[in-house]
Amino acid sequence: MWHANNTLQPRRMRFYADIHDLGAYFGSEFLKAESLIVILCCRGEQHIDIGQKSITLAANDLLLCPFGSLLSHFRGSDDVLLMVVELAPDMISHSFFTDGDFWKYVDFIYSQKPVTLTPADVELFRHYQAIYRYHSQQRDEHFHADILQFLNSELFYELICLIARSITPQYEPGRVKSTQPMVIFKNFITLLGQNKGRRHKVKDFADALCVSPKYLSSITKEVCKKSPKQMIDEEITTVIKQQLLYSSKSVKEIANDLNFPNLSFFGKFTKEHLGASPLNIRQGGKK
Repeated sequence: MWHANNTLQPRRMRFYADIHDLGAYFGSEFLKAESLIVILCCRGEQHIDIGQKSITLAANDLLLCPFGSLLSHFRGSDDVLLMVVELAPDMISHSFFTDGDFWKYVDFIYSQKPVTLTPADVELFRHYQAIYRYHSQQRDEHFHADILQFLNSELFYELICLIARSITPQYEPGRVKSTQPMVIFKNFITLLGQNKGRRHKVKDFADALCVSPKYLSSITKEVCKKSPKQMIDEEITTVIKQQLLYSSKSVKEIANDLNFPNLSFFGKFTKEHLGASPLNIRQGGKK
């Protein structure tokens, strides 16, 4: 779970309750997070430093520690009780990055402002913890990995809903829109939405943004821990599913519209990213 360089690198969602000592839980007095770490204070008080910012959580306070955060100086009261969730960034749905309020959410997460939950919110987290505990123990069940992946995404969206309640209509992002990499990332997301699955190469997007593919890759990995190619393929996959399931176009027409060189390449893509041939996807969606 932990590496010598005190960097957290989970492969999937992790969910732990009844944590009394963050330092002991993390196995270190400091770490760099390579996941989205969620800390919910259920009882008592917890002090934590994120970078140069000192934060104290009280009962029912929730804190989101974004990718790349430097966490240190963990000090809890004698009666502190915490719940900790680690969400793997590569399991966050592509649709989040193309949401109209994406920048507001990102800015709020990076502002490191605790959110005070209602008792019903806390109970919701306990339900997720119970569901995760059950399925994490059912390693032989069908779709075990898929269930945990969907739990990861579902809980992430629950967190975004909590953030949305904390953001006023007048809220304007401050931190994330001021840096050149974030501007490039935002423009890349805009191009992805306009692309509609027709461009497949990272170089095409990099050229449109007047940056190198390597620099674009460094930006997307810093912001969302995904390569540009992953994000492009996710967009193409989303369009393919929509076209196969909800349009009257033939498979050949869809392949042509999305600029696949031939049906063979199109079939290989769907099998790699969707696990089935175009025909099977279409027939499966109609059952």
